[in-house]
Amino acid sequence: MNTCRRLSLLGALPLATVLGACAPQAASPSPMPATATSTAPVGTTPDAQRFASQGEKVMAQYPHAVPAGDFSGDTDESITLPAADLSAPVEVVLLLTCTGTDTYSITVEQAHPNTIGATCGTAGTSIAAVPLDDPSEPTTLQIDVPDGSDYWLTTYYTRKDG
Repeated sequence: MNTCRRLSLLGALPLATVLGACAPQAASPSPMPATATSTAPVGTTPDAQRFASQGEKVMAQYPHAVPAGDFSGDTDESITLPAADLSAPVEVVLLLTCTGTDTYSITVEQAHPNTIGATCGTAGTSIAAVPLDDPSEPTTLQIDVPDGSDYWLTTYYTRKDG
Protein backbone atom coordinates (compact mmCIF):
# COMPACT_ATOMS: atom_id res chain seq x y z
CA MET A 1 0.00 0.00 0.00
CA ASN A 2 1.52 3.36 -0.90
CA THR A 3 2.17 5.93 1.78
CA CYS A 4 -0.45 8.40 0.66
CA ARG A 5 -3.26 5.81 0.76
CA ARG A 6 -2.12 4.42 4.13
CA LEU A 7 -2.14 7.92 5.72
CA SER A 8 -5.60 8.72 4.44
CA LEU A 9 -7.01 5.35 5.62
CA LEU A 10 -5.63 5.69 9.10
CA GLY A 11 -6.92 9.25 9.50
CA ALA A 12 -3.86 10.01 11.58
CA LEU A 13 -3.23 13.32 9.91
CA PRO A 14 -5.55 16.10 8.86
CA LEU A 15 -6.60 16.09 5.26
CA ALA A 16 -4.44 19.12 4.35
CA THR A 17 -1.34 17.40 5.63
CA VAL A 18 -2.23 14.20 3.79
CA LEU A 19 -2.70 16.10 0.56
CA GLY A 20 0.51 18.01 1.11
CA ALA A 21 2.39 14.80 1.77
CA CYS A 22 1.05 13.24 -1.41
CA ALA A 23 1.74 16.27 -3.60
CA PRO A 24 4.75 15.95 -5.87
CA GLN A 25 7.75 17.73 -4.50
CA ALA A 26 8.76 20.87 -6.39
CA ALA A 27 12.34 21.07 -7.45
CA SER A 28 14.29 23.22 -5.06
CA PRO A 29 15.42 26.49 -6.63
CA SER A 30 19.05 26.71 -7.54
CA PRO A 31 21.08 29.09 -5.40
CA MET A 32 21.53 32.62 -6.72
CA PRO A 33 24.99 33.28 -8.05
CA ALA A 34 27.16 35.38 -5.75
CA THR A 35 27.42 38.40 -8.02
CA ALA A 36 26.08 41.08 -5.72
CA THR A 37 28.04 44.30 -5.97
CA SER A 38 28.40 47.23 -3.64
CA THR A 39 28.73 50.86 -4.64
CA ALA A 40 31.14 51.57 -1.76
CA PRO A 41 34.55 49.95 -1.44
CA VAL A 42 34.80 47.47 1.40
CA GLY A 43 36.20 48.94 4.60
CA THR A 44 35.54 52.60 3.83
CA THR A 45 34.04 54.95 6.37
CA PRO A 46 32.18 58.09 5.39
CA ASP A 47 34.12 61.20 6.40
CA ALA A 48 31.56 62.30 9.02
CA GLN A 49 31.83 58.97 10.85
CA ARG A 50 35.62 58.98 10.61
CA PHE A 51 35.84 62.54 12.02
CA ALA A 52 33.35 61.71 14.80
CA SER A 53 35.44 58.69 15.79
CA GLN A 54 38.65 60.71 15.75
CA GLY A 55 36.99 63.45 17.81
CA GLU A 56 35.91 60.89 20.41
CA LYS A 57 39.51 59.69 20.73
CA VAL A 58 40.79 63.24 21.20
CA MET A 59 38.08 64.08 23.75
CA ALA A 60 38.86 60.90 25.73
CA GLN A 61 42.42 62.14 26.19
CA TYR A 62 41.69 65.91 26.29
CA PRO A 63 38.17 66.29 27.75
CA HIS A 64 38.27 70.12 27.72
CA ALA A 65 39.52 70.48 24.14
CA VAL A 66 37.73 72.79 21.70
CA PRO A 67 37.30 71.73 18.04
CA ALA A 68 39.39 73.73 15.56
CA GLY A 69 38.45 71.89 12.37
CA ASP A 70 38.40 68.66 10.37
CA PHE A 71 40.26 68.35 7.07
CA SER A 72 40.77 65.68 4.43
CA GLY A 73 42.73 65.42 1.24
CA ASP A 74 45.20 63.43 -0.78
CA THR A 75 48.16 65.78 -1.29
CA ASP A 76 50.61 67.78 0.77
CA GLU A 77 49.10 71.10 1.76
CA SER A 78 49.10 74.00 4.17
CA ILE A 79 46.08 74.55 6.43
CA THR A 80 45.41 77.57 8.60
CA LEU A 81 43.32 77.21 11.75
CA PRO A 82 41.60 80.21 13.33
CA ALA A 83 43.15 81.76 16.43
CA ALA A 84 42.40 79.91 19.65
CA ASP A 85 39.80 81.41 21.91
CA LEU A 86 41.69 80.23 25.00
CA SER A 87 44.19 81.96 27.24
CA ALA A 88 47.80 80.79 27.16
CA PRO A 89 49.34 78.30 27.52
CA VAL A 90 47.55 76.54 24.65
CA GLU A 91 48.32 73.44 22.60
CA VAL A 92 46.98 72.40 19.22
CA VAL A 93 45.88 68.75 19.35
CA LEU A 94 46.32 66.81 16.10
CA LEU A 95 45.02 63.39 15.08
CA LEU A 96 45.71 62.34 11.50
CA THR A 97 44.88 59.00 9.89
CA CYS A 98 45.90 58.12 6.36
CA THR A 99 45.88 55.28 3.88
CA GLY A 100 49.01 53.41 2.98
CA THR A 101 51.91 52.28 5.14
CA ASP A 102 54.42 55.11 4.80
CA THR A 103 54.84 57.97 7.27
CA TYR A 104 53.19 61.38 7.36
CA SER A 105 54.27 64.56 9.10
CA ILE A 106 52.59 67.74 10.29
CA THR A 107 54.63 70.85 11.01
CA VAL A 108 53.14 73.56 13.23
CA GLU A 109 54.62 76.66 11.63
CA GLN A 110 55.42 79.32 14.22
CA ALA A 111 58.44 81.09 15.72
CA HIS A 112 59.42 77.77 17.32
CA PRO A 113 58.14 75.21 14.76
CA ASN A 114 57.39 71.67 15.82
CA THR A 115 56.97 68.63 13.58
CA ILE A 116 55.13 65.46 14.53
CA GLY A 117 54.53 62.33 12.48
CA ALA A 118 53.62 58.67 12.49
CA THR A 119 52.92 55.76 10.18
CA CYS A 120 49.77 55.66 8.05
CA GLY A 121 47.49 52.63 8.13
CA THR A 122 45.32 50.86 10.65
CA ALA A 123 48.01 49.81 13.14
CA GLY A 124 47.09 52.60 15.55
CA THR A 125 46.13 56.20 16.00
CA SER A 126 48.55 58.84 17.24
CA ILE A 127 47.38 61.96 19.02
CA ALA A 128 49.87 64.79 19.40
CA ALA A 129 49.59 68.03 21.37
CA VAL A 130 51.94 70.81 20.25
CA PRO A 131 52.44 73.96 22.36
CA LEU A 132 51.63 77.21 20.55
CA ASP A 133 53.87 80.25 20.75
CA ASP A 134 50.95 82.67 20.33
CA PRO A 135 47.43 81.19 20.48
CA SER A 136 45.90 84.60 19.66
CA GLU A 137 47.26 84.20 16.09
CA PRO A 138 45.98 81.72 13.48
CA THR A 139 47.84 78.39 13.49
CA THR A 140 49.34 77.19 10.20
CA LEU A 141 49.90 73.48 9.68
CA GLN A 142 52.02 72.00 6.88
CA ILE A 143 50.74 68.50 6.12
CA ASP A 144 53.00 66.04 4.27
CA VAL A 145 51.46 62.70 3.31
CA PRO A 146 52.89 59.87 1.20
CA ASP A 147 52.12 59.96 -2.54
CA GLY A 148 48.82 58.24 -3.26
CA SER A 149 47.64 58.50 0.34
CA ASP A 150 44.30 59.91 1.51
CA TYR A 151 44.27 61.59 4.91
CA TRP A 152 41.80 62.79 7.56
CA LEU A 153 42.96 65.36 10.10
CA THR A 154 41.06 66.32 13.25
CA THR A 155 42.29 69.40 15.12
CA TYR A 156 41.48 70.80 18.55
CA TYR A 157 42.79 73.48 20.89
CA THR A 158 43.27 72.81 24.58
CA ARG A 159 44.88 74.54 27.51
CA LYS A 160 48.29 73.03 28.18
CA ASP A 161 47.20 72.03 31.68
CA GLY A 162 44.40 69.88 30.28
